[in-house]
Amino acid sequence: MKTVIFDLGGVVFDWNPESIMTAFLESIQVLESERSALKMRLKKEVFNHPDWLEADRGLLTEADAAKRFSARTGRTIPEMEQLLALTTASLRPFPETLQLIDDLVKMSIPLYVLSNMPSERGAFLLKSFDFWDKFEGIILSGDVQLLKPDAAIYKHLLSRFGLAPTDCAFLDDSQPNVIAAAELGIHGIHFRNAADCRPQLEAWLSG
Repeated sequence: MKTVIFDLGGVVFDWNPESIMTAFLESIQVLESERSALKMRLKKEVFNHPDWLEADRGLLTEADAAKRFSARTGRTIPEMEQLLALTTASLRPFPETLQLIDDLVKMSIPLYVLSNMPSERGAFLLKSFDFWDKFEGIILSGDVQLLKPDAAIYKHLLSRFGLAPTDCAFLDDSQPNVIAAAELGIHGIHFRNAADCRPQLEAWLSG
């Protein structure tokens, strides 16, 4: 049976580090002349730093991540905790993607989640939204200590839920993650928005 696998950030949920950093800078005391330099430090030392991936992989707790971010950015630990809280709070679902999910459910298409996300953030989202029962299974990188685009995390999902790769389509906003899935025989769709994804998915489902 054809099955659709969803990434979360950038697919089901809005994921915009630029907006997160802007909101953070507006919430703390920092001189206007220092904002640009601090934003560059946040980008380099937080969002684009290997520690971010270590947190996604489940090898770095949010508390420890805040300490490391603080040491590298020169901001306080409470401020870095605030930044992480803003990151979690910024994850709001795309209405168009939720409609796509509903439409697939009506077609009796089994749905799954495969996402790079720390366990703590994932647990918060699982408690905060009520649409998770529409998915047959959810794999978060922080829970299994595996990370896209490593082949192992895709194989873990396939094995755990007894899925054949050629029966699956995978939606992700990261091209490397889509390519990695395709190398395993999964039909990859590079997700830009629901309107762009929908005809590609419908073509695959009808193929």
